[in-house]
Amino acid sequence: MSMASLYSRRRPRIGMTALIDVVFILLMFFMLTSSFNQWKAVDFRSPVAVENQSADAAQLVVLGVDGTLRLVASGVDIAAGAPVNAGLFESGQPVVILPEAKVSVQKIITQLERLKALGLSVTLGNVIAAETGR
Repeated sequence: MSMASLYSRRRPRIGMTALIDVVFILLMFFMLTSSFNQWKAVDFRSPVAVENQSADAAQLVVLGVDGTLRLVASGVDIAAGAPVNAGLFESGQPVVILPEAKVSVQKIITQLERLKALGLSVTLGNVIAAETGR
């Protein structure tokens, strides 16, 4: 075999039809699997560890499994769909929501947003057992 015959070989051409098909399939895959939902963040302040903060300064609210709110200090129960009155809470004091053990995340977020809409300073506390909250 001569050197001239090695260099005279043509390189195989890549078929553009197959390349366009692959690009189109990838484009369709990414379009169908992507979501265009607007993610929404809940703004609440996490408690900061300080030595001189007393437990009495916060207003404790127990969130039941059925979505009811129970104010620990006054014993007032607020049903899941009932409107929340801002007058039930003392102004200037933060509100700490204590969810029961089996409360769904969606119910916690819903109640956080409801109380935040009233202009209250809301934070999330530790999970409590169902018998303790009642």
